[in-house]
Amino acid sequence: MISAPFKYWGDFDISFFLRAVSYLDWHQYTERQEKRFGMQDTYTIPLIWDIKLEERKEHPSYNLFKPELEKLSAILNEKLGAGKIFTCVLTKLPAGKQIDLHVDKLDFFSNSSRIHIPIITNDDCIFRVGKETQNMKVGEMWEICNHGMLHGTQNNGTTDRVHLMIDWDYEEVTNF
Repeated sequence: MISAPFKYWGDFDISFFLRAVSYLDWHQYTERQEKRFGMQDTYTIPLIWDIKLEERKEHPSYNLFKPELEKLSAILNEKLGAGKIFTCVLTKLPAGKQIDLHVDKLDFFSNSSRIHIPIITNDDCIFRVGKETQNMKVGEMWEICNHGMLHGTQNNGTTDRVHLMIDWDYEEVTNF
């Protein structure tokens, strides 16, 4: 895990995701928007998601993305260390909307890393953690260390922003 709010891990080929997002029903799943503070303006496609972050629950859309997520998992194992994708969602933040500043308070976040990969974005999307901000470009892989820190996002642009958001859960390594 990292201590700086943002760490760039390189680029990821998002071409499959870019083609797929145009076919998804962004209005089907509403639980995250309804139950998470500050998320009321977002849209979510759950791939691996449990609103309580207690279990690794695969949703029907997961199978469509499974081969690409397996490639990504291998990359994350190499870059971050042993672990697994515990949650994975596609999130859309419409033009002119924001995710309110908030602090993630669940214990889950103390042993995981959050990864954002922009699929669609614009130069006026700003992600804030603490006092630092970042404009992430399409296909860039960013680790966000927001553990106990105030964070949020503003889409001040004229186009929607779509990110692949992953929580990487570190596996315990046992030495004999």
